[in-house]
Amino acid sequence: MVCVMAIHLLSSLCRRQPLCQSLAGGSAVLRRGTSRSFVRAWCPHATSVQPMLYHSNTLACALVALFFTVLGPQFSNAQQSTPSDEPPSLTETLDAYELVEPWVRDLEVPENAEGPSVVGACITLRFDGKIMGLGTIYGGGTLSLPEATRLAVAQARKNLPVMRDAMADDRLRIAAQQMTISVELAGSGIPLGKGSYQQVAALFIPGVHGVALRIDDFAAAAYPGEMLWMNQEATSAIQRLISAMTGDVELSLRPLEDVLKADNIAVLRFRTRQVAQLKPLGEARLIERGGRHILPVAVRSRSAIEEWANGLAGFVIGQRGVGIYLPVAGTASQPAKPIDNAMRMYALMRFASVTKDEDLAAKALEEAAIEADALLKLLEGATLIGTPAAAILAVCIEGGVEVSDIHEETIKILHEGLGWLGDNIAQRPLQERSMIAWALASIGETDKASEIMPQCRRVESPGQYPSLMPWLGYAERELAGDADIPTAIALRQMRDKIWEYQLTASDIEGLSPDLQGGIVFTAARNPTPTWSAARPLSFVAVMLGDPRFTEADELGAEMSRLFDSLRFLRQLSAGEHEAHMYQNPQAAMWGTRAAVWDQTMPISASCMTLLTLCETLESLDALEAASRPDRP
Repeated sequence: MVCVMAIHLLSSLCRRQPLCQSLAGGSAVLRRGTSRSFVRAWCPHATSVQPMLYHSNTLACALVALFFTVLGPQFSNAQQSTPSDEPPSLTETLDAYELVEPWVRDLEVPENAEGPSVVGACITLRFDGKIMGLGTIYGGGTLSLPEATRLAVAQARKNLPVMRDAMADDRLRIAAQQMTISVELAGSGIPLGKGSYQQVAALFIPGVHGVALRIDDFAAAAYPGEMLWMNQEATSAIQRLISAMTGDVELSLRPLEDVLKADNIAVLRFRTRQVAQLKPLGEARLIERGGRHILPVAVRSRSAIEEWANGLAGFVIGQRGVGIYLPVAGTASQPAKPIDNAMRMYALMRFASVTKDEDLAAKALEEAAIEADALLKLLEGATLIGTPAAAILAVCIEGGVEVSDIHEETIKILHEGLGWLGDNIAQRPLQERSMIAWALASIGETDKASEIMPQCRRVESPGQYPSLMPWLGYAERELAGDADIPTAIALRQMRDKIWEYQLTASDIEGLSPDLQGGIVFTAARNPTPTWSAARPLSFVAVMLGDPRFTEADELGAEMSRLFDSLRFLRQLSAGEHEAHMYQNPQAAMWGTRAAVWDQTMPISASCMTLLTLCETLESLDALEAASRPDRP
């Protein structure tokens, strides 16, 4: 009962009557009172530091103090969600947007403007995909919205790309009509105790929680929407806030335990509600962790998967030479490596074999041929491309990717090199062995491939099998043809183990519904679902349509589990809701992000996802053919 009372008191104290003084600009000296010392805070242009003054009710303050002293550690336990951290409602947030929009279009906030009584606000203004203004306020109460907007508008006036002459104000207002607006409102903050950076960061769900730093009566915050497009984790956000509020960069690099030894410093976690325009003059849409939650029904039809595969193939086709695409900047953040080129080549070749879009298939095969030619030229120039890229190259050439006759001698050398690798298979890393066997089987060296398969299957534990996918599965299927697959039982057990680590609706209840269907690999450094689930899923999709792996009475359950994981991969695929953060939305559309909180798009993530979709479509075709009554 005391917990409930304290929670509600905390919520009322943080929401009803906090006062705020907001200072725009770079460097500012904030004064808390005539009898206290000064705090100098250098703030990034996007951040404001505010004094936080709470309700003067003595009894309420005493109860809250008792709550945090006695019950605080239990209350701020990881993953716990209580009414105190609930963000403002969607209605409140939409009402706030309606209030902000005319201020933005006029590029002016009325001097005495007030908004709803909220803990804080973050206003982001974009023009042609680029951020023109960003204002954050935390602890501002009714002044949160106007002050955050005032900060963002002041920056937009400086940053909008218009000619600065006598007509500049008119041009600015015209440009303001084309800006998109994002409004993010903060809920009450939960103090997170005195742990290390690692311990504190474990209490955050990336993209869901924002982080605030309170020093005496002053607070500044990094909002989840802001952290998403910056690809910033809680640790770096806290360090940024420490540096900003104290002006001491060295202090931000010290262990967090040292920083939090001072009784007047606290780290808080909070949740937000966000709405944003997806295009200029468009309606505000609810944004959940930077995008929108994909419902399971969105992937449970062949037409939906075909649309997704076509869109994703279009993205991959447009990423020639790109290793990692950064959609926020609209540029490649890393050039392609040979393995990236090879993955792109194979994924596009497979896509061309399943799509019904002939024009798109032709473009895919053209790009695959360009990649094959480039890899062969590297080999001719005595440049090492690596065993994985060499194996995939051989498979693609054998699979029909067109290459010039001038490379005939190089292809022969490539095959000889794969033979040599097969002869020395025990010296190769485990992850490469099955790729070598797959390539040898594809080019007709079936005896040698069969000979080395025991070495490819030799793992320390069954838990390693997913890391060998899909290549081990491809090798087994290529060698077996229509015959029985000797490792079918082991591969079925691998699939069962994958489903054990699949996040279900009950697993994520009260947390993040966008994680449903993701696979948690417990051996990973960060045990949360990412795009890497596409690696084993690309062969699990093969298993669905193969009766050697999936019997008729298992189809319903296996299809349901696979489609749940497809839902998660679709969640990673950028759509119009995510594109509000991107400089070139069309170029990024359908690309697979590294994680739901990570906007980077590794080309391997998109290629593996595309392979999973291709294998799913082929399995669905096989199941449909098997169900026909006229089937021989």
